[in-house]
Amino acid sequence: MKLITKEIEKEIEKKPLYFYEDNDVDVNDAKIIVKFFGSGIWTWWAIEGQKLEDGDYQFYGMMIGNEGKEWGYFKLSDLLSIKFQLGLGIERDMYFSNKTIKDVI
Repeated sequence: MKLITKEIEKEIEKKPLYFYEDNDVDVNDAKIIVKFFGSGIWTWWAIEGQKLEDGDYQFYGMMIGNEGKEWGYFKLSDLLSIKFQLGLGIERDMYFSNKTIKDVI
């Protein structure tokens, strides 16, 4: 499965890193660009992103895992390096769209 599509790239261009901070918008009202998930409890919702010079992507968003909810930065390469039981990795929710952080929390 392709984790970054052309449509997602377009959304990343519209909402680069620090977009919400620079525009003084509450991140809870932020439209989610992409949702990644893995192994039941792990979820990452990216609200901002940037393609890096090396082709990787840096995101800012909310993560949910063993320690609860947390805001932070994460890279696509870091997500790709995660392997769960049976060798399963991170996936993109292909059916996720048009939600804000408030909608999912």
